[in-house]
Amino acid sequence: MWAGWINLVIGVWTLISGFIHSVQGTVNLIIVGIILAVISFATGARSTWQGILCGILGIWLLVAGIIGVHASVNFIIVGILTVVFGISLGVKKTEPQQP
Repeated sequence: MWAGWINLVIGVWTLISGFIHSVQGTVNLIIVGIILAVISFATGARSTWQGILCGILGIWLLVAGIIGVHASVNFIIVGILTVVFGISLGVKKTEPQQP
């Protein structure tokens, strides 16, 4: 549940970055991609397909930062998808873990 809300915040930041050209740098893509991938895959055992897709989007941001894909549409699409999946993960009730 908490990972979904963090994904939501990262998605909003990525969406905002799509409209502000001064923050569309390689460092932004790499940092956001690493955080998104680690958070999404670290909770992958308890997550659903939305968490896995957020992890894949995080890997895409990391790769895009490394190869230099700094298009605004990249930020906007990934931001919208991450916001949608973050909300769906955030409102999902988590099942108690079995010992």
